[in-house]
Amino acid sequence: MNKYYVKYLPSGNESQFSLIDEQLNSKGISFEFRALRAGGGIYRIPEHEMHKLPVDEGEPYLPVTDDAGHSIYLDINNDMWENMP
Repeated sequence: MNKYYVKYLPSGNESQFSLIDEQLNSKGISFEFRALRAGGGIYRIPEHEMHKLPVDEGEPYLPVTDDAGHSIYLDINNDMWENMP
């Protein structure tokens, strides 16, 4: 089974989605995005792409700008991705 890292962002972060998309695309990172019925969305990045993400204090993060972003987490068994409404 492939391993993925995910980040759920609530509707208050929707203005960042296009910025995140630009950052990921500019770094050549393959990713998936799913808009959620309740608002917000979830990003999913394959484990083999994680080395392309920026790092802060030794941990990769989902970039919004060149020097800021959101923590991203391993989605064990794809539970978060599969179970988000």
